[in-house]
Amino acid sequence: MNSRGQAYSTFKLLIAAIVAVAVLYILMSILGMIPNIGGDIGTTTRNMIQKQADSLGALETTPSAVSFNGGSNLAPSALVGTTGLSADQICLHKGDQVDNTNLEIQGKTLRNAGTNALQVKVSVTCNYSKDLVSSLEEMGFDDVAGSLNDSESGVCDCPLDEESNKKCCVVILKYA
Repeated sequence: MNSRGQAYSTFKLLIAAIVAVAVLYILMSILGMIPNIGGDIGTTTRNMIQKQADSLGALETTPSAVSFNGGSNLAPSALVGTTGLSADQICLHKGDQVDNTNLEIQGKTLRNAGTNALQVKVSVTCNYSKDLVSSLEEMGFDDVAGSLNDSESGVCDCPLDEESNKKCCVVILKYA
């Protein structure tokens, strides 16, 4: 056999190995054995809040899905980071996932009580508390604005009245 034929066989073997790894990754992702490439919800949300805390009235949504691992929770105190905000200035809302029975509000946290990771997109907006509800309504989040303090769909300790001028951020979950 000439040398060209041997190189072609090696190339075919390399292609077969790459295809096998890709198929294995897809199967393991479907079975939930490996985390999504998009990252985990805590780190992603904390970074988004740090970015949005200075961009009042703007909305940022993750471009791809992030993993909300089964049995884990999203707590405002863990999302504060270096924003200068306190935990009572961060509101959490189930958003599109309001009917998901695996998502529970426990005290001041949002918990994935299921065993599998949920793939969600995260939206974050910040504004002064007196303007937050109207800002959410302008962005098309009427359901969120009306139920921020509803114990079934959201948790928010930020004072949402006309008198308050406190900076507040809202984290909203969306379908991926």
